[in-house]
Amino acid sequence: MTVPVTVAYTPEYLDWRLGAGHPTNPERARLAVEQIRDWAAAEDVEVRWQTPTLDLDRVFGEAPQVHNARYLAELAAGRCDEWSGTDRRLRDVAALMFTGTLDLVEDLLRDWRPGIWFNPQGAKHHAHADRSSGFCVLNDMAYAATRLTADGKRVLYADWDAHHGDGVEALLLDNPRAVTASIHDRTIFPGTGRGSRPDLGGYNWPLARGAGDADLAEAIGEVLDLAEQEEPDVVLLACGADGLAGDPLSSLTYTLEGIGAAAARIGAWTAERGLPVVVGGAGGYQPLTETPAAWALTVSTLYQAHAGALHQSPAG
Repeated sequence: MTVPVTVAYTPEYLDWRLGAGHPTNPERARLAVEQIRDWAAAEDVEVRWQTPTLDLDRVFGEAPQVHNARYLAELAAGRCDEWSGTDRRLRDVAALMFTGTLDLVEDLLRDWRPGIWFNPQGAKHHAHADRSSGFCVLNDMAYAATRLTADGKRVLYADWDAHHGDGVEALLLDNPRAVTASIHDRTIFPGTGRGSRPDLGGYNWPLARGAGDADLAEAIGEVLDLAEQEEPDVVLLACGADGLAGDPLSSLTYTLEGIGAAAARIGAWTAERGLPVVVGGAGGYQPLTETPAAWALTVSTLYQAHAGALHQSPAG
């Protein structure tokens, strides 16, 4: 038995260009994938590559599980507040990013086992039922949780992006089989997530301006305490890199070592229990350096924890 690493990527992700000077640069996805390829080759790790293909009927057939009809009708026509006017190409790329996570979830449901499933352009965590927000159009992680819980799974959604995972939280608050856990900079967009709703399964760790690795580590420990109580069957992880020091859109001061340590703890916890981890890149606005490095590090660290646990088991 081996630990699968499955990556959803298409070069069409590189068409996610929201305008001159916009902080979102899709080159981060390409670079993260290149780093994962290099790591896998160096460590003799088999990566299963999935290429999302555009199927608007499929996307607009599944998206109503999390988005309302009026919003989806506007998007189907190529209109969205994340860009100006009508742009069907951006609609298509948004659909492809959603499809990447949809494909990963379907792959996992076909063959349920521990492993890592990664979409670098996934975790569009600000999108709400009736609107886009924060560069996010279709909420793939809320969809993934909804699909998985409909199949009877219990889901923990963990999010260390610098921005509160407000869309995922809002969309899952009425889902008794899912809990959300967001660690974020309380001083920035969207300005929510300053308290928790344990009665509805929404938990938040709003960090102060300038918070760093020690704060992240403390919060991760508490998220894992929550996981112990909730006993999920699967963990969804938004591994945003915008909490790294120097990111222009947050005040947090994480280092790559801190991100790696967080991934190692989640990896060890899920590996010990034999749980799959579905990962989305979320944010990160140092696109040619820290962001792809953080995403690739997260994937490789999660894998190493799972592979180590497998080799230590009696069956391994």
